[in-house]
Amino acid sequence: MARRSAGSWERPGTGCRHDDEAVVDDSPYPSRYGRNSWIRNKLGGKGYAAHAVTLAGSFLVKDFVALHMTWGAINELTTLTAYHRLIARTHHPVLKDMLERIIKDERRHFAFYRAQARIRLARSPRPRRMVRWAVDHVWAVVGTGVRPQSETDHVVTMLFGGADGLRATREMQDVVRALPGMRGTRFLERARAEALQRRHAAAARSSAVRTLPSPPGERPSAMPFAALRSG
Repeated sequence: MARRSAGSWERPGTGCRHDDEAVVDDSPYPSRYGRNSWIRNKLGGKGYAAHAVTLAGSFLVKDFVALHMTWGAINELTTLTAYHRLIARTHHPVLKDMLERIIKDERRHFAFYRAQARIRLARSPRPRRMVRWAVDHVWAVVGTGVRPQSETDHVVTMLFGGADGLRATREMQDVVRALPGMRGTRFLERARAEALQRRHAAAARSSAVRTLPSPPGERPSAMPFAALRSG
């Protein structure tokens, strides 16, 4: 039987807690159950629409599978590399072990997509042109459009923001450039740079708001922000 307290419940013996409070897009706890429900509600029918577009594209466009496989290879590669970057940043032994186990599966997924993409891109110039245009103009970091852009930018900045992150991004870009028709593409480096730029701009705006003077005769509140949220 689950114990409930302070708006959350815990399954005995697991230490796992699930929060049931109302959560909105600016919640500082994006992994909470309520937060996940908010994302699913916000997504609505977009997921079904995406599947419908994929099915229609595979039926109408002969070389659509080349795009699907290349797209999958890129997303598996970025996910795989993100797990490695998270391992490098954490000292938690359980998290490291869990990520290392997941990475084994991700490597197989990536190998399959890359092999299929290489075969299909090598067949003729037409799929290479289509895929190159799509990744350069349409591709976005996984999670974009599903959750707030600020959260996606936070993950990109945390994992790929420093010198090691830049090096990892360039290594991923080199792997993609090895595919037929992908030489010279820079979409991963561009996505990283744009995420960093948005994060820096948001930090500057936040700093400017914090430094605004209080109205005459009004003192800044010393009440913690969490308390203000609960009011």
